[in-house]
Amino acid sequence: VVVNKYQGSEARMPRHNDEHSNTAPDSQIYTISLGDPCSITFTEKGTDNTACVDVTDNSLYAMSFKSQHFWSRHAPSPVLSADSVRSSISFRSINRANRNSTIIIGDSNTHNIKFYHENKRSELGKDITGTR
Repeated sequence: VVVNKYQGSEARMPRHNDEHSNTAPDSQIYTISLGDPCSITFTEKGTDNTACVDVTDNSLYAMSFKSQHFWSRHAPSPVLSADSVRSSISFRSINRANRNSTIIIGDSNTHNIKFYHENKRSELGKDITGTR
């Protein structure tokens, strides 16, 4: 599960896809949009072909994992007006090879997460056993 919060006119959704090796290859990706509406532009990789989708409060869109090989998406700037708030919750199936792992897929909203390492103090993972 990935949760993103977009608040105000400084919020950004850069061009990206969910083509991660830890996602199950035959799975679906579902995203629920909550709050203020925005437009998401899907671009076919290697072409100028685009499709714009308006997502509204309490809407859901689905993508196959395989579609991530062919399409990327972003929200044109600004995503929202100054006093707007939007959240998205994305659900992905994790590849069985990673079933005992804690996986955090970073994006523009997770850059401040600090991971635990034996030689440094940090926040996330200090109580989780295993290799980092």
